[in-house]
Amino acid sequence: MSSIISNTVEIMEADKGVIVLLDADRGCASFGISRQGLDQLLQGIEDGPFVRIKETGLPFVVNRESTVGERGFHPARSRTYELYLPVLDSHREVVACIILARIDRRFSEHEQHILIGMAKQVSLALDKLAMFEETKRQRQITQEMLDSVQGAYSCFLSTAERSR
Repeated sequence: MSSIISNTVEIMEADKGVIVLLDADRGCASFGISRQGLDQLLQGIEDGPFVRIKETGLPFVVNRESTVGERGFHPARSRTYELYLPVLDSHREVVACIILARIDRRFSEHEQHILIGMAKQVSLALDKLAMFEETKRQRQITQEMLDSVQGAYSCFLSTAERSR
């Protein structure tokens, strides 16, 4: 996931970005965000823009004053534009969110359409990853069952040999 977000930040000329899986584990990857900032985002995942994109399935832009840290050494006030982009699965459920931020630069309608297409590709990649993980899990269960049967059979043979 880290390559997804770092490439997306680079391609879209964003200042920072994060991708968050909206499952129970809340897996995430970020680029240009401190651990503290990422923790703060994850704590607020049940509020704010996440709720809106879950309800609508549509991108949402937050326009806010930049923090002192985002402004860096520039003393003038600036605006930060955060684009919350839902990643939908094949059932049109929001399974992840990509958040990109730009300081003093808006996301155009054209860029948002490009990102919606990119989110569809991310969704396909996440689906393939989930199928791979499920196949791996099923393979492990099957192997454990075979090992159990083999162990029981070995135990049966040694018991049978002792009783002769």
